[in-house]
Amino acid sequence: MAVKPDVSAISVYAYGNVTFEKTPEEEIAGLCQKSGHDQENTMKGLKFPGRHSAQCQLQRADGSIDIYVVTQAGRWPGAPESQEFKTPYINYTASLHTTQGRMPEDVRAFTNVLDSVRIGYPK
Repeated sequence: MAVKPDVSAISVYAYGNVTFEKTPEEEIAGLCQKSGHDQENTMKGLKFPGRHSAQCQLQRADGSIDIYVVTQAGRWPGAPESQEFKTPYINYTASLHTTQGRMPEDVRAFTNVLDSVRIGYPK
């Protein structure tokens, strides 16, 4: 299904860290393949509550904009001697699809969604 540039959308996903990325910055690099992931004004403060998060923004050819926020949590069960299994167990990605004209109101809604996410992983 093609992405409609004029429709705003927010999503939140949790998925296994099967590529064994060590940090949110490593995980987000695949979403916004650009150097730097600099935090533009629209991305300041976008994070999962109480968690180290990485952010990036992607400008699409159709003029729409995707913003991603990533964090990680949990530990792999078993095999503690394995370097790979010392990486976080779960990646969490939130995304906002918007346009420049709707950006201010959509970022407010996105912030509210992010603030409502509770990652309760057993310690």
